[in-house]
Amino acid sequence: MRGRFVLAKIRNPEDRARKYHHAAAAYAAIAIAYFLLFAWKRPPHPIEPWIIGVVVGAGLLVAVVFPVLIWRQHRWLVLLLFVVYVGRVFWSAAAIPKYGWVFGVVTALHVLVLVFLVRAGFDL
Repeated sequence: MRGRFVLAKIRNPEDRARKYHHAAAAYAAIAIAYFLLFAWKRPPHPIEPWIIGVVVGAGLLVAVVFPVLIWRQHRWLVLLLFVVYVGRVFWSAAAIPKYGWVFGVVTALHVLVLVFLVRAGFDL
């Protein structure tokens, strides 16, 4: 059967690890993008320094710790993030008519991350 397309996928640990690595990179990229967006577009009114510290700390936690856990193939986190991202896709898609193309881009980014999470979590 050499040279022919085979429908059955070969399940080896390297392929599975590669899926988790892709999901970790996609999640880290969008987390860093959100963090930079927050740093650039903070609300114009004064914010208490401790609130900024909490938001920055939580952002760094999510942008650093979660991708590391995904990279290490923690399926429970990938499945939890899958549920969160399904909600985020529907929420951002529902906001497109009111807020326009910006939320169209946000929706597309969420769908992209969701695809990587599904590939890793469900081993597709």
